[in-house]
Amino acid sequence: MNSNSDCDKVLGLIWHPEIVELINKTMSSQKQFSRDEILGTVMLVTVIGSLYLAIIDPNSRNQFLDLTKFAVGTYVGLQIPK
Repeated sequence: MNSNSDCDKVLGLIWHPEIVELINKTMSSQKQFSRDEILGTVMLVTVIGSLYLAIIDPNSRNQFLDLTKFAVGTYVGLQIPK
């Protein structure tokens, strides 16, 4: 068999209208993250990372603790208006 015709058959199956519609439904039903969830995740990663680095590197501990205070303060400040 001709490999081009096999490839065309596979591509035709993949891009079949019903399959495309199913993919679109799956993509649209995925959960969209809210602003608060993203902000909370970034803040949590920043706090954990800076505290971890403050533990390992005692010479720059104050800078990492300041970064932690800034991250927590930013998070609290952005949550207050709600």
